[in-house]
Amino acid sequence: MLRRGALAAGAHRRALGHHVVGVGADQLRTRQAAGADGERVTTEEYSLGFDAAWELDLFGRLRRGAEAARADLEAEQASLEDVQVSVAAEVARNYFLLRGAQKRIAVAEQTLANLHDTLRLTETRRDLGAGSELDVQSSRAQLKQIEAGIPLLETSAARARHRLAVLLGLQPGALDPLLAPRPTPAYAKALPLGDTRELLRQRADVRMAERQLAAATARVGVATADLFPRISIGGFAGFVSGDFSGLVAGGNQSWALAPSIRWAAFDSGSVRARLRAAEAGADGAAVAYEKAVLAALEDTENSLVDYARHQEHLRIVADFLLLLDAQRTQLAADDALADAEAAVNIAAVGVYKALGGAGTAGEGGLASLVR
Repeated sequence: MLRRGALAAGAHRRALGHHVVGVGADQLRTRQAAGADGERVTTEEYSLGFDAAWELDLFGRLRRGAEAARADLEAEQASLEDVQVSVAAEVARNYFLLRGAQKRIAVAEQTLANLHDTLRLTETRRDLGAGSELDVQSSRAQLKQIEAGIPLLETSAARARHRLAVLLGLQPGALDPLLAPRPTPAYAKALPLGDTRELLRQRADVRMAERQLAAATARVGVATADLFPRISIGGFAGFVSGDFSGLVAGGNQSWALAPSIRWAAFDSGSVRARLRAAEAGADGAAVAYEKAVLAALEDTENSLVDYARHQEHLRIVADFLLLLDAQRTQLAADDALADAEAAVNIAAVGVYKALGGAGTAGEGGLASLVR
């Protein structure tokens, strides 16, 4: 028996759940003995029509497979969201690093101008005999210390500018005209977070781990269903004829319906091995989920503590600033204030990141911190 290729250009098939429909045309040529003399006769048969197959999902194999696929997709979507939140938090963090460095540079330059005046007065007092060389050297040492710190601050500011540009998909330096120094007040107030426990459940990494666990659990169901028979029903509706020219004549209409059962009863060892592997995968996913939840709790608690402590530090520095009357000491405190303001803003970014963004783009969210 020889079956030649399909007469149609190709069969078009589409799967509808466990329902598969196809359309095509075939030519079947058969050569066999016929008659008492044993002469071999060649016959041809042509067919054109639709064939369909249904697998009855009696034991949930297809349903659980679909669940696993959906869970895998949702896990990938959560992974994308996790990356987006991390990038947004990194943008905000570098923005506050930049503003803090810029403010400290301004304070250092003002301090440097005052120290130059102080050095000149100290030198004049020494020359008049009212002061000593030790006073001059002390003033010069303070001046050099401030001078040495300015390049380091400028380096920090430049690195933050370059990092911001790269995070936004631009070349380093592309944002420099837009990032000129400007006042950036500290976000020293309660964060509008709402129910932090609910926000924690929405963390992208936690949702990703939960969806991965759901997919692994669904695959256990798929492997379990393989222990049972698969029942399918196939059918054909169309035309069958030994003459191609009259193939679609009314008298050549034909249909067929055939059930089939497949069961890996003689291969149960490999089926059970696959089931054990799926169960082990589900156990591993459960451990990974627990780890993700614990890490999220740790991250959240640490970020909240950091934010609270930086707020307290900022309050102490600000209170101390009000008590100062010497200009040089005032400038030193200004530098500490600038550093504390940047730190509390960065700590606020850490809180939002720990809570999965906490409404990154909305009012009161992460985006509202950068202004």
